[in-house]
Formats: sequence, C-alpha cells, structure tokens
Amino acid sequence: MTAGFGESGEASRVSSVAHLLGSIPLFQRFEKTDLVALFRLAQRKRYRKNEVVFHEGDVGNGLFVVLKGQVKILVRSVEGKEVVIAIRRAGDFFGEMALLDDEARSATAVASEPSELLLIRRDDFNVFLKSHPELAIEMLAVLSRRLRATTQLVQSISFLDVRERLVRVLQDLAHAVSSSTPNGEVLLRLTQGDVAEMVG
Repeated sequence: MTAGFGESGEASRVSSVAHLLGSIPLFQRFEKTDLVALFRLAQRKRYRKNEVVFHEGDVGNGLFVVLKGQVKILVRSVEGKEVVIAIRRAGDFFGEMALLDDEARSATAVASEPSELLLIRRDDFNVFLKSHPELAIEMLAVLSRRLRATTQLVQSISFLDVRERLVRVLQDLAHAVSSSTPNGEVLLRLTQGDVAEMVG
C-alpha cells in the first residue's frame, strides 16, 4: 500500500524523517542535507497488521526503513513451519541484500502491527552511493554484524535446548529494543507465538 506526500506540512515531515534516518547506524555519518536528498528518493508505504511486505522468493527491489510500527522477518520450511529471524522496529531497516544483487528475497517480511515504511529502490540508492562512497563501508559493517547474528541463530537452533534458546532470544530482544519505559523497563510488543517462532 503506497501513499504520497502532500504539500502541507511536507517540510516538517521531511525534517522529521531525515532525523530518523540519521539515527540509523547505516546513515549516522551523513549531513542533514544528504539525508533529505536520500529521503526524497524514497517511497512511503503503509501496511496493515499481518500484511506481507514481501515474500521469500520475490524479486528484491530495494531497502526498507521502518518509520512506525514493527515488521518481523521470517523463513518458512516446505512443511509450513515458520522461524522468525529478526524483528525490525522504528529506526531499523531490512531488505538490504536487494541493494547489492539481483537475487530473490531470502526471507518473508510481515508487518506485525500497523506500520509505515520507506522504500529506497536499488537504482536510486546506487546513484546516492556513487556520490557517498563512504556509505559502502558502513553497509559492509552492518551486513557483517547481521551475518554474525544469523550464524548465532543457526548455532542456537542446532545446539541449544528450548529453554536455553528462549533465554538467548529474550536477551537478544532486550539488547536490541530501543524504546523503554521511564523506569527503564524494556517494552516488547510480541505475542507468545512470535517468541515461539523466534525460539524455533
């Protein structure tokens, strides 16, 4: 579901989203003018709860940034079993592999609550990358961290029992979540089913 930007209040909207982009590790080193330029290349998309953003096997066309809401990244077996490999919240991004190759999506992305996303298409991103080559180094670092996380997930499923996997998943979630209550308690917007899928 795609929505365009109206003229009214656009300057404030652009500034707000540019600020959000600047909080993402991949774009933290960029000036606001660069972030605004990147934002203007993007498409805003809204998704209902449980609406699929893309399916595993779809043609990858770009990277998504979560402005609002929450998206779960999952893989399915041929028997239909699901394993959630990541949860992306406001300020996170996903689908970055589509920026680097023409291969099909390697996982499915589903909005686990009403969500607003930005889609930065590969062709537009590549144009931006040519004028900002330092972004390539940042992207390699992010991809390296995510590869390590995926390797740890495979190790957990392969070698740990259910209780140990649950403990590790909860620790990882607590570390990754960016929003907290005033007294420092972590907010997790997940169902028991979501956690079960992450535990595998």
